[in-house]
Amino acid sequence: MLIIANSTSKMAVQEDLVIVEPPSLPTWKAPSPFDRNDANLVLRASDRVDFLVHGPILVIASPFFESMLSELPQPPADPDQTLGKPIIDISEDARTTEAFLRFIYPTLDPDVEELSLLRSVLAAGVKYKLSVVVAAVKKTMVSPRFLKSHPIDVFAIACRYQFEVEAKAAAHRLEKHSWGLPTHSGAGLDELNAGQYFRLLQFELGRDVSTFCHSPVNPSALSPMRDTAINAAIDVAFPFTGPDGDLILRSCDSRNFYVHRAIIALASPEMLDGSLKPDTTDAAAIPIYQMQEDSVCVDILLRLCYPVTKSEFSSAQTYGAVLVAARKYQLREVERLARVQWKTFVTEDSDMSMYFLAVELGWKEEAVTCAQHIALQGTVEVRKLSPRSTKKAKAKTFTCPAVYTQYIPSMESISSVPYRNLLSYVNGYRKAATSILHLSDLPVDASSMQLSLDSGPSASVTPYPAQISTGAPPPWLLDQFTNIKHELEKRPSSDILAIGTPLWYSFITFVMNNKPPGQDYINPPSDVRWAATVLQRYAEAIDWAISKVNLRL
Repeated sequence: MLIIANSTSKMAVQEDLVIVEPPSLPTWKAPSPFDRNDANLVLRASDRVDFLVHGPILVIASPFFESMLSELPQPPADPDQTLGKPIIDISEDARTTEAFLRFIYPTLDPDVEELSLLRSVLAAGVKYKLSVVVAAVKKTMVSPRFLKSHPIDVFAIACRYQFEVEAKAAAHRLEKHSWGLPTHSGAGLDELNAGQYFRLLQFELGRDVSTFCHSPVNPSALSPMRDTAINAAIDVAFPFTGPDGDLILRSCDSRNFYVHRAIIALASPEMLDGSLKPDTTDAAAIPIYQMQEDSVCVDILLRLCYPVTKSEFSSAQTYGAVLVAARKYQLREVERLARVQWKTFVTEDSDMSMYFLAVELGWKEEAVTCAQHIALQGTVEVRKLSPRSTKKAKAKTFTCPAVYTQYIPSMESISSVPYRNLLSYVNGYRKAATSILHLSDLPVDASSMQLSLDSGPSASVTPYPAQISTGAPPPWLLDQFTNIKHELEKRPSSDILAIGTPLWYSFITFVMNNKPPGQDYINPPSDVRWAATVLQRYAEAIDWAISKVNLRL
């Protein structure tokens, strides 16, 4: 808010301007050229530095100042006293104020060397509609000083202010060095929404990206968990038809639900006294509270509060909307009852939406369940030109988790933090499952050893090993372990080694038909027992490894 101090007038200028008496705290004058007595206005920075400025220059540079100064009362001329001029208190500090004023004054442009100053000057330029300041900062952003050392920050700033050209320049710089993208961490990434980070990731993967700052699809496509009208309106039914209700809850699609204040207050003491306010513009006989949810969502919420037959959730979208509303209105029992049905709506098609919903609600267990499902979705092939910017670019194909290429509209309204945490979790999950290096406690074929001693020379007997390195398996088992790891890369789960699976049959059959070097005796039961134990230990090692992967919320 701007505050105008005037030594002769106490009249309010406009709604966001307040006239106050000059403060008694000390102030300091800004350096030249902002110390001239022929100035007709004072901009007072937040750290109490006074900039004596010329109104006509501000008016030419900024429609914001033009509108504000046209209604500013003028004091009597007093060129020798600062307080003889209108004083405008602004929220920017002196460093930021001096920088943006030098951009609009007929002086040398300031040398913006620090990222923090660039951010604050740009924010002031946008706030005060100083197009010349915004243009100068945009040019500075993509200078080598910032683009080489702070590409992620430049990308984030560009996305925040919808600067597509600057975002693209930063993306090209990031592609050359992969600043933080492989680990999904880095200063500045927290400022992006999930959709912006997704598009940056697609660019890094070599895909064509037409826009970075906003979705190329319909920008009005909201998250189904947040949309205010996801269903067709329904007719209000008993017990919400009145006439004994003492207040009305009105849905966003204009359906009136007559309810009892006592029941609502029991369900949530905060709902009517905090989350909702009565509509004072409606002259109805009883209070009306406007809700943002549609009639389907409101009906389900209320039926979960009332001792009546409950409504079924028609879709995952409706289920999510009810949970978000229950949390907003602090309907704790409604949230508890709805939470029981969580697994009903977790499917391969809804994993991403349900993951973001669980994160929003702070449900760690449910978020982990969704993340595990997403980690098991397999991989996709990506063909990338590397380096893309050179004429002799060569294409290479590699695989990445399927989640890297999955997009839902709600990502435009969600921070990139939970999305990047999900990608890191998927990477960790897959790495854990495919990095098993040692299997131990395997049965030595003692029965085969004894039979061989009775029937022939002991030198011909080599019992199965009690330990195996899966990183460097015995040569006679190399192909088998290579196949297992290949399948784990596609689906990082111990399920691929369960009894009856193709890999299980393949491994058992191979061990029965192929012996370790030097072992001639054939004992099928022992062969099967050893092979089955190898697979069991492998599966246990996978389960243990992935259980140690942590999902950050």
